[in-house]
Amino acid sequence: MANELELNISYVFRDGDVEIDNSSEDPTYVDVVTPTYITSIMSVGTTAEAIPLGDVATPGFGYFRNLDETNFVDLYVSNGGSRFARLYPGEPFLGRLGPDVTAPYIKADTAACRVEYALFSV
Repeated sequence: MANELELNISYVFRDGDVEIDNSSEDPTYVDVVTPTYITSIMSVGTTAEAIPLGDVATPGFGYFRNLDETNFVDLYVSNGGSRFARLYPGEPFLGRLGPDVTAPYIKADTAACRVEYALFSV
């Protein structure tokens, strides 16, 4: 099978007289070579902690949403590795993860946060 993962991404930017509307009804499809995924909501503390991968051996696409209303969280490629994303309150992240992201970690800034996530092998 092919095109197991369907992505629908849009954004609208408004600033005074300027509006950029990138709403699209044309989805992007991604082949998932190994049909494994994990999706959950985790409580994230102020010490970096591993994101549970379940049966996902190599995360290829990741979706994260910071459910906290006050604090931000940082996503790292590994324990002690480089930060690859910062999610402020309510913000999402969706994208293909680089080959360095084999064991992603996450850390809250000031207080524990809940984060929704989904990881897909591709």
